[in-house]
Amino acid sequence: RINGVEEVPIDQASLEAFLLLGNLPWGYDPGARDVLVIALGGGITSGALLSHPVESLTCVEICPSVVEASPLFASENGSPELDPRFTLVGDDGRNFLAASGSLYDLVVCDATHPGSSDSWVLYTSEFYGSMLDHLTPGGVAAQWVPLHQLPVEDLRRILATWSGTFPYSAVHLAGGRHAILAGSAEPLELDIAAMFA
Repeated sequence: RINGVEEVPIDQASLEAFLLLGNLPWGYDPGARDVLVIALGGGITSGALLSHPVESLTCVEICPSVVEASPLFASENGSPELDPRFTLVGDDGRNFLAASGSLYDLVVCDATHPGSSDSWVLYTSEFYGSMLDHLTPGGVAAQWVPLHQLPVEDLRRILATWSGTFPYSAVHLAGGRHAILAGSAEPLELDIAAMFA
């Protein structure tokens, strides 16, 4: 919990969502080499991404206590911090992207709930545009959207903003209480076999 708000639930539905957030982008781009993850959370998404043969995964996390808590989720996240391909950067995800000249095959955002006062900026057209600008040709962006405690109108705005930014987009439901958004400048084609390989 951060400020009394549960941030990394590990019930079955939530685990399905965080694991899908790590595996789904790979299914859209099974040749991905360089990955950027914005927000460490419980490390479950980063761990899932590292189960694939990516070459590097940079994870940007602004909250030191989240980093300190990550080893507590070792049985769920597979200890991504011990993987030599994993680099942790202590920074704000939006500012990191704004200052970065790097391109990534996958940009995955595991931000906190959009209702949180400090995370709404990660659900804006400006941020989504920055994600798109940092994708390699054929690269894929993905974002976790929790559906619990999210007003329908807010969900509608998030979906409209995402699909208005990415020329090609998809929405996947996970665990009954979560959505995973995928987007790219190129047509999306999901290779389910690669996702589970």
